[in-house]
Amino acid sequence: MARKKIKSATDQRKFIMIYHDFLESDLLTSHEKMVFIALKKFADSNNQCFPSLKKLIDVTRISKRKIQDTLKSLEQKHIIGIESRLRADGGDTSNLYTLYDFKELWNAGSSEEMAAVVNEYEEMKLVSEL
Repeated sequence: MARKKIKSATDQRKFIMIYHDFLESDLLTSHEKMVFIALKKFADSNNQCFPSLKKLIDVTRISKRKIQDTLKSLEQKHIIGIESRLRADGGDTSNLYTLYDFKELWNAGSSEEMAAVVNEYEEMKLVSEL
């Protein structure tokens, strides 16, 4: 029987970078962390993505209802922004999610502090666009 060589040098798989402070944060439940990680999988360089609920269910193996509740919770905690999108015919399509992943966010002690970090980021983004 021939030995199969392990192709470690050519076995390049996609990955998601998750910071330790995010994983160690007490601000999120396990479902919230899993959904956030799934959103990171689809995020572009601007930390935005638009996966369907079905895609999030497939990736996380969490129920549709729980995903919906978790997305609302992440938005309320200022971890993500959710923007509804419409098709050209006026029908609904997947939401646009903006992910906030800052050191200051994961070190915040309260929802108010988290909101302040996100607001400061949004202000800086607007100023840089001008």
